[in-house]
Amino acid sequence: MGCTFGQVVFGRVAILAVLAAALASPAVAATQARKDAAAATRGINQALIAGRLDADAAGQYRASVSRALATWNRLPGDRASNLAGALHDAAALANRYDGPRALTLFTALDANAGYLGTKAAPRSALDISDDDGVVYRWFPGHGFQFHPLANASKLSNLAPAFDAAPAASLAVALLDRAEATANGGLAWDYLFPFGGGRPPWTSGMAQAAFAQAYSRVATNLDDPTYLDTAAHAFTAARALTRELPVGPWVRLYSFSSLTVLNAQLQTALSIAEYARTSGDATAALFADKLMSSAAAMLPQFDTGSWSLYSLGGTEASLHYHSYVVDLLNRLSQLDDRPEWPEYAALFGDDLTTPPDVTPVSAVKVVYPLPRAGFRDQASVTFQLSKTAAVRLAVAGERRPYTLRPGRHTLTWDPGARPVQAYAATLVATDIAGNTAEVPVGPFEVRRDTTPPDVSATIAGGRVSWTATDDETPWVHLRVRFSNGAGSKTDDLGKRRLTGSANVPVPAGRWGATLLAGDSTGNTAAVPLGYVEKNTSSAP
Repeated sequence: MGCTFGQVVFGRVAILAVLAAALASPAVAATQARKDAAAATRGINQALIAGRLDADAAGQYRASVSRALATWNRLPGDRASNLAGALHDAAALANRYDGPRALTLFTALDANAGYLGTKAAPRSALDISDDDGVVYRWFPGHGFQFHPLANASKLSNLAPAFDAAPAASLAVALLDRAEATANGGLAWDYLFPFGGGRPPWTSGMAQAAFAQAYSRVATNLDDPTYLDTAAHAFTAARALTRELPVGPWVRLYSFSSLTVLNAQLQTALSIAEYARTSGDATAALFADKLMSSAAAMLPQFDTGSWSLYSLGGTEASLHYHSYVVDLLNRLSQLDDRPEWPEYAALFGDDLTTPPDVTPVSAVKVVYPLPRAGFRDQASVTFQLSKTAAVRLAVAGERRPYTLRPGRHTLTWDPGARPVQAYAATLVATDIAGNTAEVPVGPFEVRRDTTPPDVSATIAGGRVSWTATDDETPWVHLRVRFSNGAGSKTDDLGKRRLTGSANVPVPAGRWGATLLAGDSTGNTAAVPLGYVEKNTSSAP
């Protein structure tokens, strides 16, 4: 859920996870939506009795619930399920309504009813705003939700604008939605479940962004009272960090200890700007500590070909990798630590460097007909340096596989293709669009026409053999007994290339031959000499 700052611009990004989907069935949806409406209304009434809401606000919010339920009753499909999801999220916090939280929840519910009441549910990421400019972001199954980081972004970008009215309006509206924290700070909560976190939850990065945004508002609207708001946001941000051996690291999610690189870099920049604007020495020192921690940890986020999103986690998406490069370049202009330009250059080069594809081994000669389960398919095993769409280009094959860094094997089944050599190339395209092509062929399709090389003996009714054949994993053995009276054959079935087996020798004297067929049907005949079984009894 991180965002991008351009000129400290938090851009809208793709949703990181698809949250709860549509409700299970119309009957369940109807029951749940009405239960949620009743629970939300009870919560409003209880908050009014407890003095956490005044009568006017309580009346407005009850109207919001009634309006949402009436709208839901006439909506089809995913429009209804997403509005029900937003109502459910509001009801889930019914026992925790106070002025800021209820305002946030029920204006979001109004935004959902207004949008979904007239428009189809979005199929991709979308932000909408209300009359005050407050931003609501789309999350499938939950509808539009108040999004603190998106709002801090918008406020940051409105503050320097020529027309001060929108910035002033949004600054007031967002301040009305801030919750006082136990340590004297102000925090803007996320009020929907995400990534295993239960609402309300907060983000240290978002609080730092609000400190930055309100410091801009104070400067550009020439209203120093907003510096107090910025200071309270900084207090909340500082509380949302944890200590690593190298120093403090911001919690992107209050419910998680995930060590996220972009969140740390952006938080350091945000607090540093707040400190410069306000003259807050404590904030300046804390920003310096955040930078020191980030600089010390940068090598652990470098795979050698790309950056990691979080420590010990997977590679960053193209968006977040590019975002980190931008943040490092901005830090280079602000701070003289050598790590910033060094890793800005390294990660920047990753954006234009094709993946490294190193073949390790290959099966290049195959005998696909008949299909014996042995050497039917060609394959290549290789090392991949970074996430890429990889395909084995051979005989028109174009299917790509999205693979992460590490060792992988791709196979090619020639089927009934003609006997010949086929050029083969590994083609790997990383998420930035850089492509590497590595020849790994040719792959040869052959037909096996050579019988196995077999040596064998028979003694005491037991035959022993050793077969050599690179094109077969087994031999089909038969022992044929012949004399002037005719012949008899014992079928020993499929056997390993080396072994022994008992053979029932018929009565009399026989010439014995071992017939050894490979998986293609090529058969070698190995004379075993004469065997004799005497069944006569003594007189």
